[in-house]
Amino acid sequence: MAKNKTNVLEFLFKRKPVLIILLVTALIVLMIIFIFYAYSRHKDIVVQQQKQHLLSIAETIARNLEHFVEEKLQITDMYFDAIADQVDKAKNPKDMLAEAVDKFYAAQSDYMDSVYIVSGGDRIVYRKGIEDDYYLPSEITALKGPLISSIVEQGQAAPGPVFIGSGKYFLLSLIKPVFTADQGQRFILCTINLNKIYDDFIAPTKVGERGYILVKDSCRRIIMYRAKEQVGLDVIKGRQEKYPDLYYRDLENLVGRQMTGEPGTAVYYSYWWTERDIQKVKKISAFTPIRIGKDFWVISVQMDFKEVQTPVKNNLNNILLFSFLIFVILSSSIYVIMRLIKNTETLEIETKYLKELQKTSEELQKSERKAKHYQRLQTIGTLTGGIAHEFNNLLTPIIGYCEILLKNTPQDSDLAEDIGEIYRIARKAEELVKQILGYGRLDPGFHVFKPLHISSHIKESVAMMKKILPPSIEFVEKINSDCGYIYANATMINQIIVNLCTNAYQAMKGTKGTLMIELEKVKKEDLNESLEWDFDQEIYIMLRVTDTGCGMDEETRERIFDPFFTTKEVGEGTGLGLWLVQSIAVEHKGEVFVHSEQGKGSVFSVYLPWMGQEAPEEQFDVSCIKRRDNLHVLFVDDEADTVKVFKKGLTQMGYMVCGETDPISAISKFKVNPDKYDVIITDYVMPKINGLELAEIVKNVRENVKIILITGFMEKNGREIVGKHRIDGFLTKPLSCFDLDVKIQTLFWGTP
Repeated sequence: MAKNKTNVLEFLFKRKPVLIILLVTALIVLMIIFIFYAYSRHKDIVVQQQKQHLLSIAETIARNLEHFVEEKLQITDMYFDAIADQVDKAKNPKDMLAEAVDKFYAAQSDYMDSVYIVSGGDRIVYRKGIEDDYYLPSEITALKGPLISSIVEQGQAAPGPVFIGSGKYFLLSLIKPVFTADQGQRFILCTINLNKIYDDFIAPTKVGERGYILVKDSCRRIIMYRAKEQVGLDVIKGRQEKYPDLYYRDLENLVGRQMTGEPGTAVYYSYWWTERDIQKVKKISAFTPIRIGKDFWVISVQMDFKEVQTPVKNNLNNILLFSFLIFVILSSSIYVIMRLIKNTETLEIETKYLKELQKTSEELQKSERKAKHYQRLQTIGTLTGGIAHEFNNLLTPIIGYCEILLKNTPQDSDLAEDIGEIYRIARKAEELVKQILGYGRLDPGFHVFKPLHISSHIKESVAMMKKILPPSIEFVEKINSDCGYIYANATMINQIIVNLCTNAYQAMKGTKGTLMIELEKVKKEDLNESLEWDFDQEIYIMLRVTDTGCGMDEETRERIFDPFFTTKEVGEGTGLGLWLVQSIAVEHKGEVFVHSEQGKGSVFSVYLPWMGQEAPEEQFDVSCIKRRDNLHVLFVDDEADTVKVFKKGLTQMGYMVCGETDPISAISKFKVNPDKYDVIITDYVMPKINGLELAEIVKNVRENVKIILITGFMEKNGREIVGKHRIDGFLTKPLSCFDLDVKIQTLFWGTP
């Protein structure tokens, strides 16, 4: 057999170089597509995070300005209310009020330009400060009637409009009503220098290298900005007058959104208005309103989009370089392997021995890495799920095409043997992806549960731990071989053993300790009454791990199952191992208990529901595949490769298959002739709508159509999905045409 494989490989590399080149090219293309997809997703996430950061800056500045104005209003109220009685009782109230204004201005001159005493008309009867005008600005006189009436009615200081003073910068007016016995109703008009406010409160905030913060009022006028010459301009019209030929559509849309008085973010095209050579650039903007009395301003924060995009592009370049290096290494390895094929039979035997030795070493190292690095997997959980999903989508067409080729190739040919080897390796890769997904996620979401012979599985797990833990730890096994089956996920049970044994080893680290592992079947009536848990089944499987380590005090025992709680040194653990053990036990409708005393070691007991002594599984062989000539199948998946392979495979089995990569198009096709299709096979993760939503729409049109949901990654248990949603069957990727045929036949006839 080894000789036949050698001959086939030599044939491929010597006589079919074009095929090898095509395969390598396809691999490169797939890798590039995946990298650019990941880059696009990462860029979107970074941009969204930057938007939220800029919005936080805008909101912080808005709160600070609102607090500042509110503080000035309170100070104005408190001061002039406090002197009201003194002014009324003074011999000359007018002079008394003027003296009070002088003192108030002296105390508040840091930000106030001027303080005025205004008569009931438009005349200023007294002023103190920078401004020398004795007439009210038009912005105030235009609103004098309703504005003054409202302020007098409230009796408190209130903000008025903003206007440009003699210094060519904007002033915010604060108006306080006062009443004197000799002169009647008067008003204190305070003007706050917004230029100083910008310099002290806003300008120190840096937004990247070129970014800036701008404040405009509800009339779109720029009232605070780093470029003082642009203060007072209409943010659109003022710039259109100076640069009439530039692009303003994005800016107009942005300002339109800002004038609604609602916060938001945007990516838009504009210009750096303070630069000599004005070029069209892409910016990120975040804005939020600030309420000033009955009016509002807009705090707008702008940043250069390139400052966000450049680091992401640099990461992409690094990934491409790394991928190229991997490809070079892979190509070199293939070349070396093909050179080894030409060696003598003795060299082949030695190579085989070395490969077996290397495989054993790799398996041991893999087990060690799982035990040592398990605590760190929570940081890569999301990435692991995404990668597993992509690998499942890649493995599905590989398995499908292998199955089609096997069916159409003579079984005694060398090609059939090689295709079978590819099929076997793909299935092995499928199991590997499932393990990666299981170990990489701390929150058990989607896992395949099936009858598990617990005694055999625990023995295998303990054997693995013996290889991992140092020889100073003495293992004592009391595993009852007659414990039957539990309904469980094998990978999750492995996680329980790994975490409990690792925890025991760390408790005995530096000493010669004993680690005892017990497994037995216990009845409900034999359980210790001190266990505070509702045991609702008659028989349970008890897994007990006992160590002779340092033990724990009562305070530690109460917290060991809390996430991120640890007593280890920094860098030695994350405090997630025992929390994960309890989570898995609860997922299996069980519980974990601990008994420990300082200096006497610890005992962890895990109770899992017993399923039965026997759990026969139905076995299906490829030879039992039958043709179903009168069944119409609608196959929906956004991966074109997946649709292609299953359409071809199921058609060869005798089904009449229609494939769609767009779920919306699939629904439209179904609605045109809903009685045509007997079964609909749909992927879960698709653009626009997912598989469950598609199933709901289809069932509303025709209830009795069979629906099978397939997925490469989902955060729900398969049984729960079938029970809670309107689907008839559930399969996980990667899967074969045979798997689908078995599921279809089971749905229609109960057996394939």
